[in-house]
Parts: sequence; C-alpha cells; structure tokens
Amino acid sequence: MAGEAILIVDDNPANLKLVRVLLTTEGYDVRTASNAENALAVLETFRPRLILMDLQLSGADGLELTRQLKADPATRNIIIVALTAYAMKGDEQRALDAGCDGYIAKPIDTRTLPDVLAGYLARTRSSAGEQGPKTPSILIVEDNSTTRKMMRVTLEVGGYTVVEAADARTALEQMQKHVPDLVLQDLLLPDMDGFDLVAKIRALPGSAELPIIALSGFLPKLEEAQSLQVGFTGFLFKPVEPSRLLQTIQAYLPGMSTAPARPSQGRRILVAEDDPIQRKLLSFCLSQVGFQVITAEDGADALEQARRSPPDAIVSDVLMPRLDGVELCLAVRQDPQLMHIPVVLLSAAYLEDGDRLALDVGATAFVHRMPGFQSLIEALLGIVNEETRPPAARPLKLPEMEYNHRVIRQLERQVAMNTGLAQAAAVQTAQLSILTSASEILTKAPDVEKVLDEVLVCCLNASAFSMGAVYLAEPDGGLSLRVHLGYPASIASALAGFFGHADLLKHAMEEGELMGVPSSHIPEDRAGDLLRRAGAKSMLIMPLGIDDERLGVVVMGSTHKELEAEWVTFGKAVSSQISQAILLSHTVSRLASAAQRLSDLIQGLDAIIWEADETTSRFSFVSQQAEEILGYPVERWLTEPDFLANHIHPDDREPIMARYRSVIAEGRDHELEYRMVKADGGVVRVRDRVRVVRDAEGQVRQVRGLMVDSTPRG
Repeated sequence: MAGEAILIVDDNPANLKLVRVLLTTEGYDVRTASNAENALAVLETFRPRLILMDLQLSGADGLELTRQLKADPATRNIIIVALTAYAMKGDEQRALDAGCDGYIAKPIDTRTLPDVLAGYLARTRSSAGEQGPKTPSILIVEDNSTTRKMMRVTLEVGGYTVVEAADARTALEQMQKHVPDLVLQDLLLPDMDGFDLVAKIRALPGSAELPIIALSGFLPKLEEAQSLQVGFTGFLFKPVEPSRLLQTIQAYLPGMSTAPARPSQGRRILVAEDDPIQRKLLSFCLSQVGFQVITAEDGADALEQARRSPPDAIVSDVLMPRLDGVELCLAVRQDPQLMHIPVVLLSAAYLEDGDRLALDVGATAFVHRMPGFQSLIEALLGIVNEETRPPAARPLKLPEMEYNHRVIRQLERQVAMNTGLAQAAAVQTAQLSILTSASEILTKAPDVEKVLDEVLVCCLNASAFSMGAVYLAEPDGGLSLRVHLGYPASIASALAGFFGHADLLKHAMEEGELMGVPSSHIPEDRAGDLLRRAGAKSMLIMPLGIDDERLGVVVMGSTHKELEAEWVTFGKAVSSQISQAILLSHTVSRLASAAQRLSDLIQGLDAIIWEADETTSRFSFVSQQAEEILGYPVERWLTEPDFLANHIHPDDREPIMARYRSVIAEGRDHELEYRMVKADGGVVRVRDRVRVVRDAEGQVRQVRGLMVDSTPRG
C-alpha cells in the first residue's frame, strides 16, 4: 500500500503529528488538516484514497464534513474512517450513519493502525475488482449484539469477511452453507450449550481442523473448556480489545492475513512462573499474539530448560521458590551460552527500585504485572526485534542483594492481598454486569418469562456457573419450572421435578435459606444423587423473595468447579436482583392490565373523554368516541391549535369560551352546554362536564372533561 494518499483531519496537534509520522514511515503520501475548512482546501488540490476523520473538530464537526464529502460526486468514493473516543457512547453508530466506512477508537494503537488502514485499502481494491489473495472468512457466534458488532467491524476493517450468528441454530445453518476459515464462539448461547455446539461443528465435513476460539466473560468458564478439551483451538476473555482480537486472528490465520506477518510469529518464549493459574494465563496471552511458549514451574526448572534448548527470550516472575527471578537472571548472565538471551522480570507488586534492580542483575526489562499482560507483550515485541545484545550484569554487592530480597519478601503479603482483592473485584464486576443487564432487559421486556430468560443468560455469562434454572411459586404453593439454560434436552423433564428432590427447592424458598450442594445441610447420599442426575459438580439453590413475599427459587450449577465463598456471596446478590426483576415485572404487568381495563372502559362509554392543558386549552388526550360523535380524527384534536374554539358553533363560540376561561381561572368544576359543528357540517349539541386537576401546591395544572351528545332526538 506504499504511496497511497491519506488525509488526516484532527484538531489535536499531538495526535496529528503522531499519526502523520507513523504513516509517512510506512510509505504513505500524507497530508493533514486541523479543521473542516482546511480539509476542504486541501481536497481542492489533493485527492486521497482514505481520510482519517476526527469526529470532535472545532467549528463544523467531523460528521458534518463527512456528510458533505459523501454528498459530493467528486469525493463520495474516498474511504472515510472516523476516529472516535471510547468514552463517547454512540459515536460509532453516528459515524456509520453519517457515511463513514468504519471507525477506529481512540487512543490510537500505533502498533495496529497500519494494518487496519491496509485492511481498508485492500478491501476497497478487492471490491473494485482488483485481484488479490483470498479474503479469510470468520464466523462469529455471539448472542450479544453489541459484542458481535464490535467484533464484526474490527475484523472487517482488518480485511476479513465476517458472517454472524446470534445462536447455535443459525451458526449450524451457516456452517452447512459454507465452512469459514475460523470460528469465534461464545460459550453460553440461548439455545445450546457452547460445549455441545463445538462438538456439532467438529462433526461437520471439513471442520475437524477448523480453528474454533472460545469466548467467555469469566475465567472459570474458559478453564472448564480447556480442562474438558471439548474441541476448542483457543480461548479469549471478554471484553476483547480490538487490537487483541486482530492479533489473535492473525496468529491463527498467519498465511491468510492481509496484514504483514507479526514480529512475534514463531519466537520461543520461556516463562518461569510458580503460580499455575498465572502460568496458564501468561502462556495463553503470549500464544495469542504468535509467540511459541514454553513454561517452567520456577527459576531452577527454567534454567535447566534454557540450557537444554535456549529460547529467544525469558519471562520470569520475581517471586518464586528454589530459584527466584533475580537469581535466575544472574545465572543466565553468568552462563556463556545463555548470557545473550533477553530476560524480562515480571512482578505483581510495585517496586520503586524495580528498574534499577533489573539493571543491576542484567535484566533487559522490569514489567509490572497488569491484566492482559499488555505491557509485557509490548516489551517482548520490542525486545525480540532488537539486534543488540542485552547488557551484561554489573557486579552486585551482597548487601544490596540482601536489601532487594528483603523488600521483595516484605511485599509478598501485599501481593497475596492484591490477589484476593482482584478475585473479589471479579465477582463484584460480574454482579455489576448483571445489575446493568437486568435493568436494560426490564426496559425492553416487561414479560416475566422474557426477563427471567435474559437475566439467567447474564448470570451464567458473568459467573463461574454453566447451567441454571428458575422455578416460580404457583398459587397452590407449588413450584413450576419457568426457564432453564445449559441443561441437556434429555434431562429437561427430570429438571421440572428437580430430579426427585423438589422438597429441597420448597425448603429453600419457605425458609429463605441459600443452600449449597454439596453441603452439611444436605445428606451426602442425597447430594450425590442430585449432582449425578443433574450432571453437575456443584450447585447453588437460591431463594427468591422480598420481605415476606416468596417468589420462587433459582438454581445455578457448575460442571467443573467446587463452590467457593465468593460465589455464595455472588449468589445472594443475584437472587436479590432476580427477585426485584420478578416483582418489577409483575408490577409492570399489573399496571399494563389496569391500563388496558381503563382503556376498554373509556372506549366503551358513549361519550368523549378528554384532557387538556389549563393554560393553552390544547388537548393531550381524547378518546376514540370523538371521531364517532363529531367525525374528526383524534389526531386532529391533539395537533390542531384551538381545536375546541374552532369547532364550537359560531353563535356559541364567544360566550362559551369566555365562560370556560372564567371558571378555569377560578379553579371551579363546571358544566357547559353548547353546539359543535361536525366534520360533515352537521350540528351536535353537547353537554360538557369539566373538572379541574390541581397539583400538590393546589395550582390548577390540567382540565379533564366528559362530553356527551345531548342533541334532541326527534
């Protein structure tokens, strides 16, 4: 794509300079403009293939300029990519509606921007008929429309063809039509468990070697998928950053990507980490960006492996038994065969002298451990491409070494506390996710069945559980299964009776007692039978109710994990939210029924029911009988100014309106009788009973009336 013309429109000088330098280095012909007026001036003499358009410009904003350019035949074919801020909710949709061909979120990821722009340019060339490499196709199976859209846009601008499926049934239909090059699949879908779906996909012709990447918003779900080895090729945490998504796809489809090969591809990284979960996370995250990862349980194991087969770089946790990260780095620097290998020290605790410690022992970098390991990945990408050898270790004085080790040991307790806090934060994040999702669901779906189904999806998607069911109380005191998710269809009928243990559900509801299975509250043989028949390793039975009102029970189960204290707390919070959702849904349903009854009553009256503003006399409500009695559509009553005065008989108009204004000013209820002119020109005599409505301060705010036809029948 070198030599392609690009115009950058941004009023931030720092952003403008950064992107200009980056794209110029990549070989693009770049021009810049700081506002819409300057951009139009540049376009008079410079015709770019692509415009990077900031939406928040001074003066005319980027959306206005985009609409103007897309409306002009001379510029409508220029690719326009919006620059949007993550904090500006809705910017992406507004950009697409204005005519932008796509968008890139700020802050700009300088590592992926050239690839993203190359994807736009390659895609448009392909659509214009130019020959090029086969465009890889990706199937996204995700029921959350927002997540699905983010992934689709990210992958399309990366040069991939995307097919979407909101459920398992649609995914299988798409697979029958065309086998994609890769599948991104959520683990929790509305119509089928993700484990069952991946098995069905693997059974299809041509899908045995297909890369299938599992998606989940919670680590235990991914751990369960990994441990069961049900057929997934890789795993991604949600939410997925666009740059990480592209890196992952490029790692699995390296020969098919429209972007240049990643610098990490094939580089061997030796990871020394004593914590098995952190070791697994490190291996997972580094492999997703193309590194080949070898793991070691501690420094001694890492040193032995490095001597057998030297890696391209070593990543070591600072705190480990036997040989820690500092000692490992020193040993590497003192070994003639290994001393050239870059070593990155990784710590979960902040050390004021961390960089100095790294320099003293000959480490290439000291990186603070962060979720996603983005800082580590950036450090490794920079290190593995450098031709220079890492500095040799300086002589380290023993007192200084002892001091540094003392500092590190003192921080171990804090690290452990931070780990606990992180775990608690994960649970709270899941709770917050459910709170937010539940509130959104309630605004869209007042029906209790719909609410329960979608809230249950949210609960499972954000927790360590993989199956769930909701039982609601019936008028006779029994419990009926209303929704369930994650259970095989073969045991659905047994689930209705809770596998012969329905008395446990009733006990939990009546006593308001949260019960774990297994637990000391349930005999071991009963718990074992229940778990065996349910296909679960642990279950949580949570009563639903508020105050003295018993609403039902929600059951959540895991096929792999034992119950932990954090998830019991989580269960209590979830049951409270579901209880409130049910009560609110019942309330909305009752109000809707009451409103319908009132509407039926009003429409059944042989009279016109109306409501109007006391100051303007403009109608805000008129019953349907108005059209039958006078012939004017209700819409005209509501939209025509001075409708009442305009349609009172001319001989009655002035005295009636004067009396109307007088009694309203006095705040008195009253009854008027007058003639009105019908839509067909006929005359109807009406009796209008008018009542004033006051606010809390006693001021008249509205006027309501009942108008009946009192025309004498001859």
